[in-house]
Amino acid sequence: MRDWIEHAVWWHVYPLGFVGAERDAHACDGVVRRFGQLTAWLDYAVNLGVSGILLGPVFASSTHGYDTIDHFQIDPRLGDDGDFDAFINAAHRRGLRIVLDGVFNHVGRECPIFQRALAGGPACGEASWFHLRWPPEGSSAEEPDYATFEGHRQLVALNQREPAVAEYVADLLLEAFHEENQLLVALNVADAPVAHVISASVDRLAGNLTTWRKSVATEIALPPHGWGILASDAS
Repeated sequence: MRDWIEHAVWWHVYPLGFVGAERDAHACDGVVRRFGQLTAWLDYAVNLGVSGILLGPVFASSTHGYDTIDHFQIDPRLGDDGDFDAFINAAHRRGLRIVLDGVFNHVGRECPIFQRALAGGPACGEASWFHLRWPPEGSSAEEPDYATFEGHRQLVALNQREPAVAEYVADLLLEAFHEENQLLVALNVADAPVAHVISASVDRLAGNLTTWRKSVATEIALPPHGWGILASDAS
């Protein structure tokens, strides 16, 4: 981990709450461009002397942001890809780094991948993405039981030992680390399975990034507990 990260000071912002977004995504009709409200506070962040902004969830979700529906789509309650890129560019012009909250432990119940797994049954390829306990034949249960995040039924735990999940996370990281954005991703690696899937993803990243990014990706040391920051920034 590079020295500047050890001494960085982050301003943690929960975007959906900060901009007053609807509590339920279904109450939002189309895209509402609210990233500008965050951009308006960047000069304040500079005056505070922080190193950058640690953003809470910004990807499409059902309610609070952690019940993710689509990691590849910006939450319409905040804006779209163009609004997000404009925010990132505005932050970088001011010398601020941006950290995304990497929520790779679980998805929301409304996530299409989970819904396809339920509809497809045990033989469905995406069923292996989750820890599903299918009811016995003849049972009146309508769907399988499943592992959750800390007992929250709307947060469906991903099977971190499933290679397809590691590929999915690697795709997400490659998207975040494209040449224009130069983002950072905060990862909760407290659990061994999560560390496993991140390590597998980093292996793939090292084979796909440009030469200078390869050196960054292979520098990453996942701590045995707590949070780590996966850096794609060249500075």
